[in-house]
Formats: sequence, C-alpha cells, structure tokens
Amino acid sequence: MASNHPAMFAPWSCAEAQRVRENPCAGAEATAATMKLRTRTMTTTLQTALMKAAAVKVFISKARIARGMATFQDARKALLAETRRKVATAVGEDTLIIQAVTTLDQLERAANGLVKKGREWYAAYDPETEKATKDHDAFLAASTEDKRSKETMGGSLTAEDKATMDGYLATLRTLTAERDALAAYVEAKMQAHCPNLSLLAGSRIAAQLLSHAGSLQRLATVPSSTLQLYGAETALFRHLKDRSHKAPKYGILFNHPLVQKTGPRERGKAARGLADKLSLCARLDLFKGELKAQEYKQLLAKKFTDW
Repeated sequence: MASNHPAMFAPWSCAEAQRVRENPCAGAEATAATMKLRTRTMTTTLQTALMKAAAVKVFISKARIARGMATFQDARKALLAETRRKVATAVGEDTLIIQAVTTLDQLERAANGLVKKGREWYAAYDPETEKATKDHDAFLAASTEDKRSKETMGGSLTAEDKATMDGYLATLRTLTAERDALAAYVEAKMQAHCPNLSLLAGSRIAAQLLSHAGSLQRLATVPSSTLQLYGAETALFRHLKDRSHKAPKYGILFNHPLVQKTGPRERGKAARGLADKLSLCARLDLFKGELKAQEYKQLLAKKFTDW
C-alpha cells in the first residue's frame, strides 16, 4: 500500500537511484532500511513527547501537593490554637476544687499514718502523755510542752535522740497545719461555688462528691441514685459480679451526720432522701438559683431524725 506520509518515505538521492537501476533488489533493501530508520525516529520522538508529558504531569502533581500541604499546615495550626484555648479555659473552679480536695484526702491519710509512727516513737520516751491524749492534734500540742513525769516508765534519751524526735514531731505539726489550711481553702471555695451543696452536705462531703462526678455539671445531671453510691463503686461491682454480696446503700454519704444519726435499718432511706435533695442542690448551684438548702435540711431532719 502506498503512503504519502513524509515521515515514512522521502525521495531517493541520485546515488540511491543509480544503485536501484543497477541492482533492482537493492531498491527493496534500501526501502526497508529507510522504513526502519524512519520508524526508529518516530519511536524516539514519541518517547520524548511522552517523557515531556510525564514531566509536566509530575510538575502539576507536585504543585497540587504543595498547595495541599500548605492548606493542611494552616488547618493544623488553627486546630492547635483552638485546642490550646479550650484547654486554658477548661481550668475553672471545678478543677481547682477537685485538685484541692483530692490533695487534702491524700495529705490527711499520710498525716494520720505519720502521726501514728510519731506516737509510737514518743511513747518510748513518755508513754503516759502519749496514752493520755487520744486525739492526734492534742498529742502533737502536748509533745511541745515536754511535761514528762519523774516517775515515767519511758526510757532516757540522749540529747541527739531527743532532738531528732522533736524535729520529726515539729515536721508533723507543720504537716497538720498545712492540712488545716488546705481544708479551710476547700471550704471557702465550696461555699462560694456551691453554696447549696456546702450547706446541706458540708463543704468536705460536697467537694468529694464533686470530685467523683468530675464537674458540677456532671453532678447536676446524674441521677440521685448514682450520687448516692459515689464512693461505693468497689462494693457495687462486687455485688454485680456475685449476687451473694449485698448491694451498697451509700458511699461518701455515710459520713454525713444525717446518715450517722439514723438507725441502721433507716440509713439506706436516709441516704436516698439525702441524695435526692443534694441532686436538687447541685442543679440550683449550676444555674445559680436561690439558696434552698436550709429548707431541704429541715425537711430531712423532720422526716428522719432530730438532726
């Protein structure tokens, strides 16, 4: 088949035409060689064009990726800034009270254990004074006076031993003073932030309930039955796992005077009624409502005891 495509066929030169006239077979060979050369040239040209197209495509893709990365970095910076702002504004009164009351609980447990060791140590020197003062704070105050009887059964200590013991007891007095200051701080914060809860439950119990809930909003939205069992999670899960164990009726609320002064058979009912009123108080404090805790306190006292 004939073709007029300039890339496939080109006019023969005079030398080529002379060789074809002298040897007709050489014409066919020359034509085949020319077609092969032209085909190779077209292939090379096509490959070059494809490579250029691929390079252009890669360039475009890189440009798009660069734009996308710039957009991603901008979005990341904006999200980080918003996260920092929310974390900073999340530190409110609830967080401060929770940190303070949990620290107070740990400090009180540590102080009680350390004072017990101090009493044992001091009993080796003055057992009569240690036995006569049951209260830890009274014992620490009495240990500063050093009214050791001449007929004491305690052993005699060297000046170095006595100074070491007195230094330890002085540290305990500083620790208990810090505990009292932290308790006063918690009480002041709770009375300002949750006046209804503080009046009905007491600042310490109200702060512990707030700590278990995580926030005042959470405390105001949980059912009163959940509030009633705050602090009794271990006993509750033990009951759910093995029904032979009795279900708990109260947790932190066991320390409330209303529950303490109620008879053993009525303590569950007292805790349930108290939890119901505390739930109402939490909602009043959350929405800054009126002070109605005294009214609830009188209703509970009239229902259960002379509290």
